[in-house]
Amino acid sequence: MKKLRFILLEDSPSDVELIFRELRRSGMQFECQQTCERDAFEQTLGMGPWDLIISDFNMPSFTAFDALNILKSRSLQIPLVVVSGVVGDETAAGLMKSGAVGFVAKDNLGGLPTLISCEISRKQAEDALRQKDMELKEAQKIAHVGSWFWDMSADTTIASEELLSMFGQPCRPFQELNGTMFPAESWDELNCAVQRAVQTGVGYEIDLEALRGDGTKFWITSRGEIVRDSQGVIIGLRGTVQDITARKECEQALHNANCMKDLFLATVSHDLKNPLSAIQLCSSLAIRAYKRGGLAPELSVANFERILRTSQQMKQIIGDLLDLSRIEAGKFMIERGPCSVAEIVCCVFDLLGPLADGKSMILSHSLEPIVEVQGFWDKNRLVQVFSNILGNAIKFAPEGGKVLVNGLVQNNSVFVSVQDNGSGISSEDLPHVFDRYWQAKKTERQGTGLGLSIAQGIIHAHEGKIWVESEVGQGTIVHVALPINSGT
Repeated sequence: MKKLRFILLEDSPSDVELIFRELRRSGMQFECQQTCERDAFEQTLGMGPWDLIISDFNMPSFTAFDALNILKSRSLQIPLVVVSGVVGDETAAGLMKSGAVGFVAKDNLGGLPTLISCEISRKQAEDALRQKDMELKEAQKIAHVGSWFWDMSADTTIASEELLSMFGQPCRPFQELNGTMFPAESWDELNCAVQRAVQTGVGYEIDLEALRGDGTKFWITSRGEIVRDSQGVIIGLRGTVQDITARKECEQALHNANCMKDLFLATVSHDLKNPLSAIQLCSSLAIRAYKRGGLAPELSVANFERILRTSQQMKQIIGDLLDLSRIEAGKFMIERGPCSVAEIVCCVFDLLGPLADGKSMILSHSLEPIVEVQGFWDKNRLVQVFSNILGNAIKFAPEGGKVLVNGLVQNNSVFVSVQDNGSGISSEDLPHVFDRYWQAKKTERQGTGLGLSIAQGIIHAHEGKIWVESEVGQGTIVHVALPINSGT
């Protein structure tokens, strides 16, 4: 046994010597602080840690009851043994009830070392158990795993702190879990698993959607196994619950990414196949006509113009793929030069005007605040950005719709907003508008879905910002902010 550190509350020097002699006789090594005053006792407590307190029942300024109350007020778990003369049974019982761990008569000190050894062993076992419990709780917290035990006959559940924290609500009787801790569909699945385990004696492991106390849903893996008594009779189940919400979200994100990738590949293959088919057709017609004796000028021009248009479409698709690859690899570069955002927007208006005219749309802008502003930007890349944004606005606005572009200067940045009166984007889809392959209308093929993702990469390369505001039925506003002095 390690050296015992204890406080001795005793006012009789002869009794102090008797206690020390008895402890030495047992071979016990110890370090002791002795006092009989209340204030000195309270000061000595601060010199811990202490393994034990040995206390006389009565001292000049306080009693063993007072010592126990002081320990309780300080929340100190130090065992206290009373060593005293004769006291009544009622007093002895009161001491034990107040927290004393033992009572030894002064005329029978031979039992003191044994009592101390037993108490120290018990305390060490409790400390070890408490440490293991703390380690288990910490492990459960780190792994997001809670544990539980269900008593079938009483229909009561004992749950760990982590499980209660996970659900954010107290445990309930098993039959009350439906609608409180589990939605109906998950409850049916859990109930079937539990009943099957009780009938077969075989445990279960299932993934379920669960409910927190505030009504929000989250995903868990629930594992359960049968518990039997000494006669082999099933008395309940015990198991664990692990929060797997993050894993489920990753799985869903991966599934969505694969779906978008498949859609993207189908779209790209379609968009590449069509121009190639057109080029192939026009080329074969031209070759056939040439073999028959020459090409009519109008046929020759029409065929070659179509070949040119379709090859430009292919070039655009391939360019988008290369841009995205460079952005994701962190190798995307811009070529800065002096230019005006107002001029760039007007240039895009001229390029896309015929597209808007075809839908009888009204394109308008209010760029006066930024007309005189010159910045150091990549003009061609910004034409690409605003062509995509304005093209989307025209594409998703209704026939006869409106698109308005506003510009202003604030905090040494140029701000441009493109607003349409289209169908808008749902709050569920809005966080994903800059995801690669994402498209606003899933039921219609509207391009590769790379435009806004690339636009975001271009704006970020300018140390700027791009964001979207939208509500279903209220249209969409795309905002772009470009620092005026960046890159100079």
